[in-house]
Amino acid sequence: MFTQLRAEGLDLPESVPLVLEKPRRAELGDLATNVALAVAKAVGRPPRALAEALCGALLALPDTPFAAVEVAGPGFLNLRVKDRVVLAVLGEVLAQGERYGQHPPVPGERVLLEFVSANPTGPLHLAHARGAVVGDVLARLLRAAGLAVETEYYVNDLGAQVLKLAASVRAAHLGEPPPEGGYGGAYVAELAQALRASAPALLDGPDGPLAERCVEEVLGGIRRTLDRLGIHFARFFSERSLGDGRLEATLDALASGGHLEARDGALFFRGGDTDKDRVLRKSSGDLTYFASDLAYHRDKLARGHTRLVDVWGADHHGYIPRMRAGLEALGLPGEAFEVLLLQMVKLLKDGKEVRMGKRLGNFITVDEVLDEVDEATGHPGAGRDALRFLILARSHESPVEFDLAVASAQSVENPVFYAQMTHARMCSILHRAEHSEELLPAREAGVLYVPDAPDPVLVEKLTLPEERAILAACDAFPELVREAAEARAPHRVAFWALEFAQGFASYFTRMQRVHDAPILPQKGVREADPGWVRAWDWETTRARLLWLRAVRQVYANALALLGVEAPTRMTRSAEP
Repeated sequence: MFTQLRAEGLDLPESVPLVLEKPRRAELGDLATNVALAVAKAVGRPPRALAEALCGALLALPDTPFAAVEVAGPGFLNLRVKDRVVLAVLGEVLAQGERYGQHPPVPGERVLLEFVSANPTGPLHLAHARGAVVGDVLARLLRAAGLAVETEYYVNDLGAQVLKLAASVRAAHLGEPPPEGGYGGAYVAELAQALRASAPALLDGPDGPLAERCVEEVLGGIRRTLDRLGIHFARFFSERSLGDGRLEATLDALASGGHLEARDGALFFRGGDTDKDRVLRKSSGDLTYFASDLAYHRDKLARGHTRLVDVWGADHHGYIPRMRAGLEALGLPGEAFEVLLLQMVKLLKDGKEVRMGKRLGNFITVDEVLDEVDEATGHPGAGRDALRFLILARSHESPVEFDLAVASAQSVENPVFYAQMTHARMCSILHRAEHSEELLPAREAGVLYVPDAPDPVLVEKLTLPEERAILAACDAFPELVREAAEARAPHRVAFWALEFAQGFASYFTRMQRVHDAPILPQKGVREADPGWVRAWDWETTRARLLWLRAVRQVYANALALLGVEAPTRMTRSAEP
């Protein structure tokens, strides 16, 4: 658009984009921009004078999309788009349906997204849940942005930790305390009891086969928990499988490049200026996590992936430069490797942090949280939706407090309930228009129906500023998807959904109380005028039902990206 404005004689910098935003209040217009303030100094003109020049230039553009442009304050511009723009947005949403917000495929980019990857030595706890939810929604976002994405869970099924799990299970079987550094908690005793029934010989045999079976059992529980969260991986990749030669080949490649050094019986990676030397093989002969991780990420790239995205806890931040240095030493592109670091999650109950689980001695399992919310609400799946939404209601770079009381509340104080209630309210209005017995006379008269597509006459009836503002948010949704994917910021979709819900609630309230223009005839109207079918403005009603169908579709698409149910009615509580 700046190219067109420069053609109008405005000397505007090439580097400054015309950024359009939603105004603070709907009545100010459909869009707003501070571009005059941003470029005034570079142009050498007072901001308000430049804004006035821009106002005339924007309206004078060939085939301008703006019906009105007004200058406000020191140089802000408030813009109202033409009806044809509104018509185009409605048409795009209704034509694309569930695909609205999705972008064309990006050629040549293959993303491998690895997340969770918790050690298979115990159930998933609440900190793992954050990585699971953020990773899953990021995968949905990247796919919507047009990227080819595969998801993977890396199973650390090799090394000392799984052997300690086996020793702990054997100790529980014998009624003994766990070994030093081993695992306690009820799940270890339950695992020992299950093996006594299904494979008693393993409990009396060597640690290796027992460890493999324990990992298999624990991983089965992890899969079931992930399934409850609505998360499914394309692949579970076994660390043990790297022993087929890929791990040794990685060490050989590092050695041939002069990046290894033997010292004190151990093998070190020489990190050069980017990192200090790190052990790859201990003097005992055991390989470190670093060695396996390098072989694993080398294998990811060998499989044809062009970008590797990992989701880790914030305590692993020092590991990132080490991995990049290792990949570059292998002749691989370090810039292809990126990591999202997640801050901690706290569980609150009755306003206090909960540190002890009911089944385990040292952490809260995801299943415990899901069970408690499901039980408190009486609705299976409520825990999943609450956990997902409340985790995404904060940036992954900020700590999260998961309050069980808020998650279980069936009121607008619960963000996910508020979001789902908004969708259910939209569906309720549409269902009432199409199926309610009370409005049957209007349907029989052929005046009450939801149109299949927009037309200019209907669009002219959408005159309320709130209607235009909400439609502007729908128009911005595809760009939100693209930007959130590029920024690796899935929380932006949750922010958008809540802001959208607030905008719709404001619209619904003001339409009823201030504008005195409900979408459908209310009971009082019908009782006061026996000829209400003839008297009602059905053209405006049809326009608003069409608008509502499009709005509901975009909002449902946002909830789908979040992996949260979009209910057609709220079965847990009546709408307030």
